[in-house]
Amino acid sequence: MNFQLTTEQAKLAELGIGLEKLSNYQVICLPQNVFTFDKSDDLYDAGDARHLAKLLKASDIRCATAFDFGLDISILERRSGDKWLGVVWIRDTLALPLVIGVIASLIAADIHEETPNRSEPKVHVELYIERGVNVTKVSYKGDADTLIKMLKAIEPEKEAP
Repeated sequence: MNFQLTTEQAKLAELGIGLEKLSNYQVICLPQNVFTFDKSDDLYDAGDARHLAKLLKASDIRCATAFDFGLDISILERRSGDKWLGVVWIRDTLALPLVIGVIASLIAADIHEETPNRSEPKVHVELYIERGVNVTKVSYKGDADTLIKMLKAIEPEKEAP
C-alpha cells in the first residue's frame, strides 16, 4: 500500500517524529510554529500549551509534547490574559470528551475573571482532528465559550462493532 504523508506529517518527520511514534498517542501538543519553522532552533512552545499537556496526561490521556519526542524546545511566556495552546493534534476522537473538559477547565480559570477596562481574552489554538486518513485543521482565535461549543459539536468516531 502506497501511503502519502500530509504536509504536516512530513514536517514532523523532519524532526524525527514519524508515524510509528505518533501512533502511541491520543493527543499531540506541539509548538505553535511546528509546521512553519525553517530550522529546529526556531521552534518555541507556549507556556499554556505545556500546561495543557500536563493536564491531559494527568487525566489519563496518552498525550505527547515535542519534549516527549526528544526535542529541546524553548518556552515562550506571554504577558497577557490570552491563552496560547499551540497545535493540538487529536488523533483519537474517543478522547474528545476528556480533551474538551481539560481545555475548558484550563481556560475557565483565567479567562472568566472579571477585570475592568480589559478586553475579553482570546484563546489561540490550531486544532488538527484526525479521523482515519483524514485530518481536519481548524485555526481558532476567539472567545473561550465559542471554542468549547465548537469542540462539543465534534462527534467522536464510533468504534467498529
